[in-house]
Amino acid sequence: MPRPGQKRNRTLAALAVQDATNQGVPQDEAGMEVDIEVDLDDEDDDADAIKPGTKTGQALPVAVIPDDFAGEPEDGATYLALVNRANNSLPFYKRVDVPEHLRPTTPAPAPPISTTGRHPALPRQSWQVLFGTHLAAYRDHLAASWPETLPYPADYPPLPSAGDMVGWLGYINGAGVEMDEEEAMNAEPVLTPREPRISVLQRLDSNTVVRVLKHLNRATKTALQQLEEDGTEGDPFPPAHARWAFALLAILDRQLGGDDTAVLRDFARTLASVAAWRWGEAAKRGELEPVPVKVGFYGQGGEEGAPVLGELNGPGRVGYAVGARWKAVRDARARSEATPRPETTEAGHMDGLDECLARCWMCAHAVAAGWAQWDLLDDFEDAFRGVPRE
Repeated sequence: MPRPGQKRNRTLAALAVQDATNQGVPQDEAGMEVDIEVDLDDEDDDADAIKPGTKTGQALPVAVIPDDFAGEPEDGATYLALVNRANNSLPFYKRVDVPEHLRPTTPAPAPPISTTGRHPALPRQSWQVLFGTHLAAYRDHLAASWPETLPYPADYPPLPSAGDMVGWLGYINGAGVEMDEEEAMNAEPVLTPREPRISVLQRLDSNTVVRVLKHLNRATKTALQQLEEDGTEGDPFPPAHARWAFALLAILDRQLGGDDTAVLRDFARTLASVAAWRWGEAAKRGELEPVPVKVGFYGQGGEEGAPVLGELNGPGRVGYAVGARWKAVRDARARSEATPRPETTEAGHMDGLDECLARCWMCAHAVAAGWAQWDLLDDFEDAFRGVPRE
């Protein structure tokens, strides 16, 4: 079978030779001009040369060569066939290492903050899991046993409007207490914070609860910023605010919109910042004195050498552990004695570092567990970057 274009090339070559030799128009024996019809149509030959299914619009003919063809191309069609075969054998992509002198310079990775693991101010990971379970059960219990509307407390002033931040902070802190003339003249009023009673919480809708939490968040941020600037002692998240925040979170709807969830997330991050600041202040004041106490119920941690709370690098080096002071007081009490309330002095409560951290983590983790904002746990750890461990 002739190669594609072979017939055409031979015809053109014959015409060129004839034109060069005769230098004129071909004539027959009678001297009449002869019309030479040149068949330059290679459709019949090319039809056999092109593979079925080849894309139309091919500008140049491509020869069909066997797979084992290893000769030299004698025409353009064979050359294109060899080019296509070589192109099909190439990989779809190829990875090339960047030369050393062209590689971008990357900064050295930052050294780890600590080689001893989790910061001691953070709650244990086991506590985080159990707290989420207990919180869900507590909210279910509240929903199942929520009473009918109770009478509003007679000794409480009317509720402020949802957007009145000053009014709500004063309401929570105990402002608005009426005093007689003698008390007003002889002594400054001692504010007694109001408790978040059920009869009060029943009168708050979801929007009001979120607004009040936003007010508490703003007050905590302002107090923390003021303490950081002044370098003075104080508590940016006092117990009364913590009790109200936890109570409001316990009754808040479990399905919230994006804006309301953002308010809760910002509040949780603020509380983590408060915890980090309080731990840093305790480290400056030398308050991180370890309290060795064995792990286990009432100190029953096992035989001699059992692990103790706050161990950092094995036995012999014990650091400060949150809650160790409470546990030491409990373990020293006889089991037959009645268990005092956690916030009492008998239970070891002294409104110190442990108490502040407990308030912050209870409310912050209530947001993370109550609305499945588990990425906040990473933010809590980030808040302690650069904070000394002991």
